[in-house]
Amino acid sequence: MRKFHHLFLLLSWIIVWPHVVFAQKSEFKKLDPRGKVVRMTESYFNLDPNQPPGQQLILDYYYVNFYDTYGNRVEDQLFGADSLLQKRYRYTNDESKRKQLRLEDKTGKLIRNIYYTYDAQGRLAEDQSFDADSVPEKRFVYVYNDKNQVIEDFSYLEHGELNMRFTYTYDHRGDMVENKRFKANKSLVETRKYKYNDLHDVVEEQVFDGNGQLTKTIKRQYVYDKKENWIEQTVLIDNMPAVNIKRSIEY
Repeated sequence: MRKFHHLFLLLSWIIVWPHVVFAQKSEFKKLDPRGKVVRMTESYFNLDPNQPPGQQLILDYYYVNFYDTYGNRVEDQLFGADSLLQKRYRYTNDESKRKQLRLEDKTGKLIRNIYYTYDAQGRLAEDQSFDADSVPEKRFVYVYNDKNQVIEDFSYLEHGELNMRFTYTYDHRGDMVENKRFKANKSLVETRKYKYNDLHDVVEEQVFDGNGQLTKTIKRQYVYDKKENWIEQTVLIDNMPAVNIKRSIEY
């Protein structure tokens, strides 16, 4: 049963945070709490409605995130449910711009480096990842509109061949309301459509396959603190509770 929970949460994680996978790395701050934060602990639970009340949340892992005086993340530490360190994400920043991400295993051994470059307007132009032996891996290239919003990005494989293309559409408030994903041959793989609350947090996401058929609906329910940062999020997939995320934020 524990193995099932872990697999289910892994699948749910991909569903819960598609904007992490589908780029938007050009907008790091949107993933962070509002205001000046010193540290944040973010805990991820499986949500099993078949268990009795009070026992439905099963901790799977958690992150401890640290921030600098500019509000940039400087380090993320990933712990398992046993509270043992699994990975570290170390960030190098130039004031408000992220320049490098170094991913290490629990012993401090390098797993991957990602380097970020910016255009003349200060917008993220590319990010390039390298493995521990400095061999190039994926590269992402970003395209913006006149409002400095990412409207396209392209992922390339280690030998430079195009892998995927992503497109983004925004509403009048600047929220991303549609994301399309295409293969290198230009065929549509998936479309995601989003709805937001007044605080610009996603409350509903619809996922469509390449033929336009709805495959799943993901809803998010939030609890907020006095600074309008969410401190609890419950994710429902096709109206079934799936994942619960709790935040402890130090200002």
